[in-house]
Amino acid sequence: MKTRNFVGTVVTGLWLAGAAILAVTKHATWPSMSLNQWGDFFAGVVAPLAFLWLILGYVQQGEEVRENTETLRQQQQALQRQVEETAALASHSAEQVKFASERLDLERQRFEHQRKMEKARVQPVFTYVSGRGGSSAANYEVKYKNNGGIAKSIVVKVVYPPCRVVFNPSDVEAGDSGLIGLDGITSYPTKVSIGYLDKDNDVQGMMLDFYEPGKFRSSPMPEG
Repeated sequence: MKTRNFVGTVVTGLWLAGAAILAVTKHATWPSMSLNQWGDFFAGVVAPLAFLWLILGYVQQGEEVRENTETLRQQQQALQRQVEETAALASHSAEQVKFASERLDLERQRFEHQRKMEKARVQPVFTYVSGRGGSSAANYEVKYKNNGGIAKSIVVKVVYPPCRVVFNPSDVEAGDSGLIGLDGITSYPTKVSIGYLDKDNDVQGMMLDFYEPGKFRSSPMPEG
């Protein structure tokens, strides 16, 4: 664009200089020239210059349009790259969120498993020691030992087939022994469901399976 303006300026200068030289050499005819002749003279001088600068302006405008078009194209490409980068970042963020969620879920499961294991270690475990019959075959007194954690406030919840079951004492420390009295057993096995408070004062349960007179097996209460 600078070269084009320079050429236009030089051509304009040379043209005006030529017109001035022509006018000076013809100065003797100035007094006899009419207004129309003067108008034709100036029109002849100015018209080519106007046409020259019109062409130069049109060329310049075309170049500016091309430059603006190229600028818009580059901006569009930059915007497209930005959109692609944003989409990639969003996808990466989604993957990170998914990974964090899976990691959190795994840690939660691991914590729950560890908590259950810790909880199981402090639960009481009633182990059969001995048993003796009462005045009839339906009456028995069973001695057991607690080889696990403390069991407090032992209560009988369900007995099937129904009979009378009594725990003595109702609180059994770890390593202590206790007695279970059964009265009115009608058949074997007889299953006894008990509830108690563990060392954390959480309500827990245990199943006792009296599979023959004076003997039983204990097991944790099934979950659910």
